[in-house]
Amino acid sequence: MTELSKRKAGVMDLLNAPKLRRSHPRRTIGCGCAIVASFVLSIAVLLGGGAGVAAAASPIALGINTAGISSNTAAALEEFKSQTGASPKIAMWYQDWDEQWSTALLNPRFTVPAVERGATPMVTWEPDLSAAGTSHQPEYSLAEIAAGRFDKYILRAARETAAYKKPVFIRLAEEMNGSWSSWGAGVDGNTPASFIAMWRHVVSIFRLAGATNVAWVWSPNIHQTGGSARTFQQYYPGNAWVTDVGLDGYNFGQGKGTSWQSFSRVFEQSYAELAALTNKPMMIAETASAEEGGNKAAWIESIPQVIATTMPRVRALIWFNRDKEVDWRVNSSSASLAAFRKTLQSGFFSGGIGSLTEGLG
Repeated sequence: MTELSKRKAGVMDLLNAPKLRRSHPRRTIGCGCAIVASFVLSIAVLLGGGAGVAAAASPIALGINTAGISSNTAAALEEFKSQTGASPKIAMWYQDWDEQWSTALLNPRFTVPAVERGATPMVTWEPDLSAAGTSHQPEYSLAEIAAGRFDKYILRAARETAAYKKPVFIRLAEEMNGSWSSWGAGVDGNTPASFIAMWRHVVSIFRLAGATNVAWVWSPNIHQTGGSARTFQQYYPGNAWVTDVGLDGYNFGQGKGTSWQSFSRVFEQSYAELAALTNKPMMIAETASAEEGGNKAAWIESIPQVIATTMPRVRALIWFNRDKEVDWRVNSSSASLAAFRKTLQSGFFSGGIGSLTEGLG
């Protein structure tokens, strides 16, 4: 799916807007540690309550992806601030590999207004052509990328990024352990080995171009019932090739093939595996909740306590603030918006990105 139709040469700068993320009709998960988590959280409440636990934890950075962020970045960020009272520290958008873009990766129309409002750009860089509208794109297979088919384009992006100089997060080929994208597991012959080869190839080109200002974010999807049995380790490029690690996970609520999942149930099992895999800084790279089937306001208010008590290495959370598969937005109801504002006022999301960008050139 793409936000805009195919660009014409004369209007590339005006219409250089990355696409919406795809619909992923999945993410129903099972978690063997849910009972343990409930016990831990119950003890925390008995010892001082959720508010006290959250207040005692180190604050983390808030990021958003919202409708309009890749067409009118300033307005999108201002609208979010007006609704919630907060300016996010990370502004995330999606960018495909269409070589006809006027900029290969970093368009000043997006980066400048984000930085002016105190947000560091995070580009979810998806190696496909979004206008194709299908995950079957063999020309963009991981093996083709690793073999050098797109080196000219990648080098253009790398030089552009080096010239940018300021810190930028690049979340390359997210959710690689799923099968819903052209770079996904088993699609067009993709394997964990070819993913690692692709990742290292791209990062190597950026390094050779002097783009040392990049925080490379490796971001699998959470494990889920009936999904891939592949471990995160199979896809991990290695600490030398990754700056930060993240997890994507959603509560789809009660619907076709899905059931209500608490925030802890969505993430805990995958967090434990990721924390054991690497000591890299961690983030929740995509998350949100539906309204149907439970209490979204309570789901939001539980986030600080769950992170503080069971996921303490998480240093940032990016909220997917769109009305898409369901209404993920923080203002999907007045109660949800009030809960989000209350959570922000607690100070838990007042942290910066220092630990996530430490050591960048």
